[in-house]
Amino acid sequence: MRRADSREKLERLIGGLEKKRRNFLLLRGVALTALVFFAALTAVSLLSLPSGAPLYYALLKAALVSSLAFAVYRFIYLPLIKNKSSADTFTELEKTQAGLGEDTLSAFELGEAVKAGDNTRGTSETLALAHIGNVAGKLESIDLKMLFPIGKLRKYALPVAGAAVITAAALFIAPREFPGYLFSLELTPSSGGPNLRLADIEISLAYPEYTKIPPRTLKNSTGDIEAIKGTRVRLTAKPLGRLDGGKLSTENGASYPLNMKDGRITAEFQVLGDGSYRITDESGGLKTRPYKITSSEDKKPEITISSPQGSEIVEDSGGRIEINYDARDDYGLTEFRLIWEGEAGKSGKLIGKAKESALSYNGKYTLDTGGLDLTGGGTLKLRVEAIDNDSVSGHKAGVSNAITVRLRDASKMHRDVMNYAERLMEEMLGVLGDEIEISGGAGTSSPSRKNATAPGTNESTGTPGSVNIEEMLETQRKLTGGIEGASVTLKKTLESMKEDNRSDYTYFAGLANMDVRIDELLGERRGIFENFASIDIPRAGRLMQREIAEFEEDILFLDSMIKGEKLRDSLLSAKELMKEYSELSEMMKKLGETGDEALKAEIEKKLAELSKLMSELARKMSAMSGDIQEGFLNRDAFKSIDMENKLDEISKLMKEGNIEKAMQMLAGLEQSLESMMASLESGLQSFGASSFSQDMSKLNEIIARLDGLEREETGLKDRTEGLKDSLLKENGSGGDNLRKFIDMEKKKVEEIIKNLSQAKSKVTRNGANESSPEGTYLLDTLAQKAEELKNWLDSMEMIEAHKNAKNVEETSKGLLDLGEAGVGNLKAARDEIGNSERLAGEVARDLEGLLSSDNDAPESSGMAKRQDEIREETGGLGDELEDLRKEMLLSPGIGEDLSDAENHMGRASDNLGGNELSKAISNQDEAVKSLKEAREKAESLLQKMQASAQGSGSPVPMVLGQQQMRQGTQGVDTEYVEIPEAAETEIGREFKEKILKAMKGGSPEGYSELNKKYYDRIIK
Repeated sequence: MRRADSREKLERLIGGLEKKRRNFLLLRGVALTALVFFAALTAVSLLSLPSGAPLYYALLKAALVSSLAFAVYRFIYLPLIKNKSSADTFTELEKTQAGLGEDTLSAFELGEAVKAGDNTRGTSETLALAHIGNVAGKLESIDLKMLFPIGKLRKYALPVAGAAVITAAALFIAPREFPGYLFSLELTPSSGGPNLRLADIEISLAYPEYTKIPPRTLKNSTGDIEAIKGTRVRLTAKPLGRLDGGKLSTENGASYPLNMKDGRITAEFQVLGDGSYRITDESGGLKTRPYKITSSEDKKPEITISSPQGSEIVEDSGGRIEINYDARDDYGLTEFRLIWEGEAGKSGKLIGKAKESALSYNGKYTLDTGGLDLTGGGTLKLRVEAIDNDSVSGHKAGVSNAITVRLRDASKMHRDVMNYAERLMEEMLGVLGDEIEISGGAGTSSPSRKNATAPGTNESTGTPGSVNIEEMLETQRKLTGGIEGASVTLKKTLESMKEDNRSDYTYFAGLANMDVRIDELLGERRGIFENFASIDIPRAGRLMQREIAEFEEDILFLDSMIKGEKLRDSLLSAKELMKEYSELSEMMKKLGETGDEALKAEIEKKLAELSKLMSELARKMSAMSGDIQEGFLNRDAFKSIDMENKLDEISKLMKEGNIEKAMQMLAGLEQSLESMMASLESGLQSFGASSFSQDMSKLNEIIARLDGLEREETGLKDRTEGLKDSLLKENGSGGDNLRKFIDMEKKKVEEIIKNLSQAKSKVTRNGANESSPEGTYLLDTLAQKAEELKNWLDSMEMIEAHKNAKNVEETSKGLLDLGEAGVGNLKAARDEIGNSERLAGEVARDLEGLLSSDNDAPESSGMAKRQDEIREETGGLGDELEDLRKEMLLSPGIGEDLSDAENHMGRASDNLGGNELSKAISNQDEAVKSLKEAREKAESLLQKMQASAQGSGSPVPMVLGQQQMRQGTQGVDTEYVEIPEAAETEIGREFKEKILKAMKGGSPEGYSELNKKYYDRIIK
């Protein structure tokens, strides 16, 4: 076993040495190969500079590959693979120790012989193994790391690194395309490959004029270009190599000539899109590498509609839409178009132009919906287009967000209103007929008959019975149902009028008053007939008489309204007819001048429209009741019926080509139209004056009375102000001037405020070591009361000043008590608080004396009497207006203003009786304002009536919108406001006394501080 170990140990040691030898040789071979490769690469890189010919490049590449192959063969292949001998190993061992190499070699060979059983060497196995063991021992005893040391290879590191740096520099200065080709798999450069090099490339960019971007030049460029489409490019460069002539070619096949001057080439071209370009030497067949062209597109403008907000709006077909839009573009905007699209198709119009190709634009346009084509439906989509100033690739349009417009049919809406009104009149006629029949008919249905049976008795015998009452209740229930139905229709009429721009506000106000009155009657009716056991039959009879009177007035009002609206509707149709006629006249004149066949077709279409409008007007005129036709219209108003025939003749002449005669007939038609318009306008005004004359006369009288009351109250207010001023100048109580008296009392109050300020300083200073915010708070509150006392004196409100003086005195006394109880460190300022109490008492006594001496002022009592008289007149007028509301159009706001004025006058009278002149003046001023508002409302109503009488009343939506705006506007209320004093009740006084007593008595042990904080919080 031991012999085998010797052989294995020797084999292992020699194998390890062989492995180290191979690694050493491999690393050395790689280092030497790298040196050869870097040297060859540097050489071919420098040799590539003189020429870029493809064959020359191929020879350089072949030289590099050959050098690399030779180095690998010489320094790696030969040492490691071909020469596998271990002689180097034994040689190195011999160098380490003399004879060791030979001994190792002989031991290695003996080991092989022993292993193979070969005895030819003449050495016994025992001696051989002993020799092997001896050699193995020697090998183990020496340091084998010294053989083939890797450290010896460090001498190659610096040369390799230096060679790499030199090679990198050579590659950097080599032509740009050469390294790519050199390290590619291509044997030779392609026929179109980069073999012409350019240096010192300079690119000048001239941007399209519309962009307003200044030209710029890029020096030392790579040759790649990035610019907006349409940019003019000027390329200059120095070719590295001979270039006799050539061209610049783009990827899309376009070619541009090269100019040669002073060893530089120049070419110009325009950027039309993405791609590339290259320079070609036509004589030598050389080409540069492709240079990249990146074209940036001009973006579409951005535009948004900011108003109206939302995605959908509802508008009248004859209304106006305010459109606000915001647009911006990279290089400039030119114009803006409004586009609308409906079932009939798409249309548009120019609505704005941007000056000097502005980059941003804020526009506004008012669209008249009456000019839109609603054929096929009443829903349109509106957009705004913004057009940019791109003159290269063509103008681009940016489209805004869409606004859906739903157009209401104004004519249909007004027809619905009138249908409701006619239905309401029919229902009221039915109710009125039932009321009259029940009230005046025989039988037991009428609650107003003298012999009506009371509940629980029989009509003939007086014995108990209920048949007649049940019949009466059933009849009244049916009547109530009829009135409720009419009320519902009335409310629907009012609601539909709120959205109808053709409904007159005067009629709306009348119907609104009617609605209030009918609701009141219905409420009373339900109260009477709902309780079966306690029907008040006399009251029911009186109610029915009032209802009959109400419905008679209402029916007359509705009849007047419907007739007036029919007249006005006919006038509106006539105006529309006149507008169409004017357009037709212009078209006929243009046709006579040009003879345009297309215009002739449009004229025939316009004649058909005009004929249709005349037929509609004739229908409306024929539908008017006889009293309107006979009482308010003359024969000229009915010429529309005759004019239809004339239109037919004009149309016939047009088809025959007799334009001149057709124009003559058309001119005659104009006079007939004007006569008809004048007759309708006159008839409408006459009817309106007849309908509203009585109401306008009464309203004029009311305005005059309101104006008189306003002037009376203004005069009384001026007298009150004069009395106040005179009291400040004339002698007062005790022969002293009142102003002097007030100044003297104010000095005392100022002394109170000064004492309280000093008290606050003492409380704060002396209480620095303990918390005393309660004392400071209480003193601040008292100082505020003293300031209020001073203000009351300034305004000469002696009663209020006396109350405040007493309050300051009582509060000061309370603070003294709290100070004794140890609250808030108030005891430190006892003297100052005591002075405040004394001074407040003096002021209170002085004011009490003044009030007792001036209690009966004859002048102010006379004013109070006059104030009562004006108040009584105002109340009387208010009662009259309440009654008149049942007969004429009156706004309920007038009565409310009169009620407010009456209330203010009552308070002013009380103030005058108590010599509170400032309060009296404030209330009188508020009364004047209320009277003025009532007068202005009455005048506004009169103006609306006058406009309605002339057929030009205010539309309901407009007036209601103005009223909402006025209600939403907030102003400053100057009415006198009295803030009541915090009166101290007996319970409160007793509670405070208990707290003070408890605090003076002390607290149980451990509770003193807790109780003190509790009491302080209560006082605060």
